[in-house]
Parts: sequence; C-alpha cells; structure tokens
Amino acid sequence: MLTALRRRPRTHHFHSSNRNGEGVALSFIGSALMLDKLIYEPKELAYLEYEQWLTSEYEQLLAAQAAEPLISIDRARNIGVEREWELYSFFAREEVNAPEDIFIYVDDTGNIATFTEEERALIAVWERGDPYPLPHIEGHHMQLVSHNLDNLELAADPDNILLATSSAHLEHLHDGHYHNLTPEIYFELNMTHDERLERTLAYAHDNMTVSLREQLIYTGGVSSALFVTIGLIAEYYKLSQVPRPWKQKEKILLQKGISYAVMGSLLGGVGFVTREILNTAFDQLPDDLADAVFMEILALNSSFLAVTLTSACIKYLRDIRNGKTKADAQAELKRLAMVAAAEFIAFQALGIGFDFVSGMFAEALMPDPTGFFIVARAIYFVYRIFNNRELEKRSAVQCRELRINHLYQQANLYLEQKAYS
Repeated sequence: MLTALRRRPRTHHFHSSNRNGEGVALSFIGSALMLDKLIYEPKELAYLEYEQWLTSEYEQLLAAQAAEPLISIDRARNIGVEREWELYSFFAREEVNAPEDIFIYVDDTGNIATFTEEERALIAVWERGDPYPLPHIEGHHMQLVSHNLDNLELAADPDNILLATSSAHLEHLHDGHYHNLTPEIYFELNMTHDERLERTLAYAHDNMTVSLREQLIYTGGVSSALFVTIGLIAEYYKLSQVPRPWKQKEKILLQKGISYAVMGSLLGGVGFVTREILNTAFDQLPDDLADAVFMEILALNSSFLAVTLTSACIKYLRDIRNGKTKADAQAELKRLAMVAAAEFIAFQALGIGFDFVSGMFAEALMPDPTGFFIVARAIYFVYRIFNNRELEKRSAVQCRELRINHLYQQANLYLEQKAYS
C-alpha cells in the first residue's frame, strides 16, 4: 500500500488564466508603464520644452534682425555679415548645445571646415558692436552685391553669407577676383540657418531622448525584472508549503529565476519589436490613409496580441512537456488564441471610441468575473462626455491606461492562483 502511494502519478495543476503567468510580463505593466512613464515621457517632455524654447528664441532673433532699417546697399552689406555672426553666436551658446558640424567656413585650401571648440567659445560671447570674434574670418556674399545693387534684402540676408578665411575669400570664393561669381559647388556646401536649426533640434532629440536600442534594452530589462519578481514570489509561496531543505529550494528558485528572466525578456522584446515594425510600416503610408491616433492604438494593441499569442504557444509547449494530452493542450491553445483575438478587437474598439463594439466582443468572448469591462465602459463614457474636443488623442491614452489596469488585475489573479495551487 505504501509502495503504491509512493508510485502514484503526480497530479498536474493547469490554470486557465488567459495570462498564465507569462502574461504578467506583458509589458505595459513593465515596458510601457515603466519605460513610458518613468523614462521615455520625461525625456520627451524635456526635449519638447527645449524645442519650444529654442524655436522661440530663434524666431525672436530673426524678427529683430528683420526689423532693422536698411538705409543703403553698403550698410545692408555690412548688416548681412553682422547678422551671420549674430546667428553663429546664437547657435554657439552653451544652452543651445548645437552640433559642431553646423559651424562651417571655407579654409585656405578651399574646403569646408568647422570651427574649433576654442573658436566657438569666442563666437558665443560676441555681441554686435564688437570687432568680429575671429579677425582672420570674413563674410562672403554668395549672390554678389555688385551684381544686385538694388536688392538691399539680399545684401542683408545672413543665408546669403558664407564665412571664409581671407585667403579663401579671394582665391576660392571669387576665383582670384572679387567680381567673379561664386563657384556653384559652394552653394551646395553652404547651409541656411533654418537648416542649422533643424540639425540642432535633431541633435538634441538624439541626445535627450531614448533611442530605439535603449528602449529595447529597457523593455527587455524591465519585463525580465518584473517577471522574475512576480514569478519568484509565486514560487516561494509554493515552496514554503513543501517540506524540503532550504538548499534545494534555493536551487529551484535560482533555476526558476533564470527561466523567468529569459521569458520576461523574450515577451517584452516580442511586444516592443512588433510595435516598432508596425510603426515603421505605418510611417510609409500616405498621410490621407494613415490616421496617427488610430495607427498608434493599432500598433499598441498588436504588440499585446503578439505577446499574448507567444505566451500561449509557450504554455502549449510547457503543457505537453508536463504530461497534458496533445488534444487538451491544443484546446487550451485555441481558447487562449480566441481570448487574445477578442482582447485585441475589444481594446482596439475601445481605444478609438467604439464603445458598443468593444462591449459586444468583450461580453461575447471574454468572460469577466471581475466586472472590469463594465466599469471601464462606464468610466470611458463619462470621459467622452467631458473631453469630446480631444476625443481621438485622449482615447489612445485611455486605452493604454485601461490596459495597464487590466493587466494589473490579471497579475493579482495569477498570484492568488499560484499561492493556493
């Protein structure tokens, strides 16, 4: 009798949660919530504030320059060079932090060069009325003033100025005589100040915000850490009820931790890559076919769908390995796939404001004993009434928040199942 009891096959417990633990790593609790709210959005906000400030300062400077009276062609010629230095000084300011490659001039060999850090420091503190910051550098009018004597605006236009050394000014920009036209190649190499502004903003965006590579690393890391934490808590509860030496439990927890870390990184990466692929594809669509809000929500919910389906496939393989029949495992896989599809449709409809469609799919295909969707639709209905003017933009935010809350509930349910299994 004792032998028979010892040889009794182990009973396997299969939980039917549509998240199955792997879903806890789904990562807008992890990647979206923590990445967006704690890392990505603050950096984006800082950049947007910088962009607004820099654009405003730049436009004010241009407006002040445009308000100057142009009395004569000779005065306009000098004003054009002064404006060029003034704009260079603006971009050289420390708080602007412009990239080095916008500070160009023509050197003695006729090539485009960039000013050194020391030269940029002198330019940054220069003010109108002072001698030019670099005495060996002159301002060259690309469209010759002598050929446009009645065009005061052209003579005073800083975009018509190219800085050069004294030698290069004569030998290369005028080909040995000041009445010779500027060689065409220098028109291609010169840069307008609007282009300098664009390059400065792009440079700041790259430095102030999170790159795709960093986002992927953060997503995988956060998802992995979250999955390991939740998974090990659940495993600890299970092992605390088993009379085993603590050394054995430590070994099990270590093995489980490694498994959870890999799984969390995989699922977070799947969701992130799916969203980025879709966003890249949507960017290629014509503007009249791609509604920005709809595409953002579609990419967001598609990433959830990809992670959920990946989780379901992993569970299928695990169930087979743990002894579940192939037919039962396939039935469970099919059920989870249907739930994933229902969630995708429901949240997509909810995100763009189609409450009726969202509710229909949620109630028909997603059993919800917690009443989540009832509360969600009620909140969303009130939300629409008071925020109708910006409905589309705010629908995307609402969809994301509801997803996070839903996953949080699922995580709690999962922990409860693990604790009592």
